[in-house]
Amino acid sequence: MNDLAVIIICSTPYSRRIKEKCFAEINGKRVLSHILDRVHGLNFDVVVAVPDGIEYEYMEEYREICWQRGAKIISGSPESPLHRMEKFLKENKYKYVIRITHDDIIIDGKTMVDLLNEVKRVSASYGCTPSIIEGAGVEVMLAETILNRAKEIKYPVEHISYFVKGKKPIILEPRKSIQRPYRLVLDYAEDLVVLEAVLRQTGNDATVDSICEYIDGNQMIMEYNKLPEITIYTCMKNASKWITDCISSIIMSINVSKTAVEYILVDDKSNDDSLSKAITQLALWKMPKATVMVNQKNIGLASSSNIALARARGKYIMRVDADDMISPHSIVHMLKKIKEEDAVIIYPNYWVSREGDTASEKTKAIVGGNIHHHAGCALMNKKTINELKFKEGLRHWDSLDLYHRIKEHYELKISYVEHPCFYYRQHDKNLSTNNTGERKHIFNQLFGDMSKNKFN
Repeated sequence: MNDLAVIIICSTPYSRRIKEKCFAEINGKRVLSHILDRVHGLNFDVVVAVPDGIEYEYMEEYREICWQRGAKIISGSPESPLHRMEKFLKENKYKYVIRITHDDIIIDGKTMVDLLNEVKRVSASYGCTPSIIEGAGVEVMLAETILNRAKEIKYPVEHISYFVKGKKPIILEPRKSIQRPYRLVLDYAEDLVVLEAVLRQTGNDATVDSICEYIDGNQMIMEYNKLPEITIYTCMKNASKWITDCISSIIMSINVSKTAVEYILVDDKSNDDSLSKAITQLALWKMPKATVMVNQKNIGLASSSNIALARARGKYIMRVDADDMISPHSIVHMLKKIKEEDAVIIYPNYWVSREGDTASEKTKAIVGGNIHHHAGCALMNKKTINELKFKEGLRHWDSLDLYHRIKEHYELKISYVEHPCFYYRQHDKNLSTNNTGERKHIFNQLFGDMSKNKFN
């Protein structure tokens, strides 16, 4: 048995999008059984890390699956896989962790071993295989890094990668026969259907090579669970005066980009005709992937943003505030930049537009994205921002608060687009120009004495 590395599978029966996902059946076999069977015999200790306090019936199912395959069950933090792993590693002295989630059920054993050996060879702290077919990849992490980051981070962390991979991760290219853009990860109900269809034809024990070969000849299957690349969302409260311009600008930018985009609109209990204007505009543009959500009470911009984050399916996410507009080429510029930089957030420059400005005046005043770090119209990596989230209930300074929390993590890359990408509209109802006493109080709570800081 390899005493330097351990396979840890973080698992929970409380999946949000697929009920009891770890026990769901795909071609007659439960998800966790698929994973354990693919790593069985690879000469590693295997640990299934589950939340503390799960019901007896669930634990019995885990025991049945794991006992048959020689895997150990441990429990830890209910909300944080990072801290669940920390608990185990404090009690067991391994140098490396091979991390698997129960989203990935067609693990390729050879690639796993090759990645571990490469991480060992160069004494790296993190390695991954991003070009492998999605659903077959693993990560290798230095146990010491996991312990250090878990000690530093006090809030729950589900998507661990960005917090442990550091500045120079090892990127391993697997064999060409399994490098594909196909999506066989298990995250949504549609993924369950696609995996069922594929494994019925290839068999549960099929190699990743033969699975790729089958999909090569049946690529239309992959259209069924295809996800948008970007989610754009707008939160509005009494935005009747601006919402049609906002939506029109978004749709024009989507059309120019030729990118798969979904749009989410969150109405934060407006009491004007904002909602009717918004859905009319979406209908006029024949926006195919639009979701409208209505809050039953006013909860504010930060909390409404978290509602959109939880619903979003895109790899990247952008908020366009209801009184702002994005430029036709904004998606093109920012998507290119975030991919080139592998950043978690891109802040663009922007034009400041005042009510009554002429068309030429609207493009004169340009502000750098590195000045105020507006969350509005910044493009973000959704998984990472979903870890940090906006601070619930925060009524002011949500942008600055998010920026500072990102900056706290040295490994999270922030980047900028110097080209202006949106119009920031100034008017007498801006949150930033109203409730100055309340804003000062909240600022001081978040960042300390206002007189000692230079934030606007």
